[in-house]
Parts: sequence; C-alpha cells; structure tokens
Amino acid sequence: MNKKRNGYQEFMDFVDGLCQKLLIAMMIMDLACVLIQVVCRWIPSIKTPSWTEEIARWLLVWLTFLGASHIAKTSSYTRVDFFVEKMSPKVKRAVGIFSKICMLVFSGFFSYKALIVFTTVSVHEKGPSTQLPMLLMRSAVFVGMIITFLQMISAGGIFLEDPEEEESSV
Repeated sequence: MNKKRNGYQEFMDFVDGLCQKLLIAMMIMDLACVLIQVVCRWIPSIKTPSWTEEIARWLLVWLTFLGASHIAKTSSYTRVDFFVEKMSPKVKRAVGIFSKICMLVFSGFFSYKALIVFTTVSVHEKGPSTQLPMLLMRSAVFVGMIITFLQMISAGGIFLEDPEEEESSV
C-alpha cells in the first residue's frame, strides 16, 4: 500500500526503528542475566550474583514500556474483535477510531502521571544491588508512555485517512 506519509510519521518510523534495536539488545541482556541466575543456582559451588536479578527486573520494565510504543505504532495491541468483524465497514471504522482515541487518551494520561512520579523521586535513591539510580528505572514508564503517545498520534493520522483514497492508490 502506498500511503502518504508526512515528516512526523517518517520521524516516528525512525524512533520505532531505534526502539526495536533497543528492545532486541535489552531482550538479549535480560536473557543473559536470567541465564546467569539459573546456571548459578544449578551449580552449588557458585554464588548467584545479586545484581543479575535487579538488572533483569529493570530490563523487563524497560522492555514493557518501550514495547508498548512499538505495539502502538503497529496497532497490534491485544483486542477481542469477534463482534467487530461482524459489523459493517462504517461501524468497524468508528470502533477503530474510538479504540485509537481511547489509547491516545490513556497513554497521554499515563504519561502525565508518570511525569509526576518521575519528578518526585529522590535523585539519591539507589538500587540495592547495582547502586544505580532508581531514577533510571522509574524513567522507563515516562519515556515509554511518551513515545507510545507520540506513536498513537502518528498511527492515528494514517488510520483517519479516507479508505476510498487508500483503495484507489493500491
């Protein structure tokens, strides 16, 4: 499909590409941390490093919220569309628009609340094992939800195009 893309949508494609690369790297690091934990627990003579559990947890939080932005970009969030598939195209389109608006409002609200939490966290608070600033972990929610919000705006622009225009360009 040849959809007209504006500069903002192209930029958000670039951001999504960066997020995908980050997600892959984080997933590999998370797997390595968990693998180290498992191997160390199976070999009695090796003490399990405490930092692996904390890093794995932090990576999982980042994976969740950065992954949400990719899901928003591709509109591949979980949904039950049994009834929607049985509706007329106009109603189906209205339900889709309503769904995107709800996701946009949710991600905007969540971004705002995450910003409040992010700004009230003590800069001196550290992780127990790694001694990394907790601000690093708590920023995952804010960063992920902001990118999700921006991706929803970008995806909404594509979705709200005239479907007849899309069919004629195919």
